[in-house]
Amino acid sequence: MKAGIFFKKLDPILTPDQKMGFRDYFPQKVYKTERNIAVIVAGTQLCMLLVSACKAGGPFADSESARYFLMYAMLFLSTAGILPIHAWLVKKKKYREYLWIRRLYVVILYAWVIGITLLDKRNGMGIVIYCYLVPTLAAVMLQPPLESILIFGVSWSVLTGMLAFTALPNFTADLINSSFATILALFISIRSYQSMAVAYRDRETIARQYREIEKANVMLNKMACTDQLTGLYNRRYLIENVRGLFEAYHKSQMHAVILMLDIDYFKQYNDTYGHLNGDECLKQMAAVIKAYSQENGMIAVRYGGEEFLAIKFSEVHGDRDFAGELQERIAKASLPRADVKTGRVTVSIGVWKGSLQELDSFEEALKYADRALYDAKNAGRDCICYYRRSSMQVNS
Repeated sequence: MKAGIFFKKLDPILTPDQKMGFRDYFPQKVYKTERNIAVIVAGTQLCMLLVSACKAGGPFADSESARYFLMYAMLFLSTAGILPIHAWLVKKKKYREYLWIRRLYVVILYAWVIGITLLDKRNGMGIVIYCYLVPTLAAVMLQPPLESILIFGVSWSVLTGMLAFTALPNFTADLINSSFATILALFISIRSYQSMAVAYRDRETIARQYREIEKANVMLNKMACTDQLTGLYNRRYLIENVRGLFEAYHKSQMHAVILMLDIDYFKQYNDTYGHLNGDECLKQMAAVIKAYSQENGMIAVRYGGEEFLAIKFSEVHGDRDFAGELQERIAKASLPRADVKTGRVTVSIGVWKGSLQELDSFEEALKYADRALYDAKNAGRDCICYYRRSSMQVNS
């Protein structure tokens, strides 16, 4: 029970999602470093092979020389064979397979270290190779805590057993030195691995918080640019975004249609039915305008009070009667009211349409649409007026 708690504490604090992400992050993080280490290892072993080959009598002059030569050859061939496999697996993002090949290479490295250490010991050079290479490999070949305990425990056990079995001198001193080197390597490996995992956790936490802030900013910006009652864009969106579109299109051949709508006798509606029902009327009217605008690529805005805008930018000047279609859609919605002769909610619509090059500013287009709306009201309401510089066309 206590051992289980100990091993659990060795693992960094990662959420289940972070653990899944870390499985892909870890191979990507260590690959380049380990690739460079492997190249150095292969180059070193190749040099040792060449030195052995150039010695008097060649690499097989005696049994000890042959053993060293075979150890160098084994590590060189293993490294040269595993390097391209590593590269291919990482390129294909086969990280699970990469980790298994990596574990195999770690086993080969530590087997080589033990083999060279035993050869050196037989030749009176002590266990220096083990004592400095094991902590070094622990620092560069990072292993998860449990794997570190397993690999270092097995390595130390094998080395100690071989030293005891061969009855080589200075066993007690070698046991102390190898134990210290193994404990140091274990500490380095676990701390380095946990540091990487904690760094990943912190990075992911910051990234998640950043995404949440971005999402909140988008929502706040949407709220700031959306009329809370009707769900349409508000005047701020009109000034900050639609004006920007106008300025972007102004010097091109783009055309526009601007519909300005006003609910007829809305003050009378509020006085008759109350402001809560008046708000409901605004929401229902906005829903009709929004649906029509979305179907026809228009921008729907609550301009203020009971006034709405529907704006359409296009590359060509069309003869389509958007205002007439929208007025017909509103009539079909048949929003009821008993305080007027029509028995339903009606709107007056002012329209400006034409080339954007005719205008000096976006505000000028709004002014023309507003003037047309004013004339529609004066013409008896429940009608459409089209702005013309010389005259006003009225459709009832």
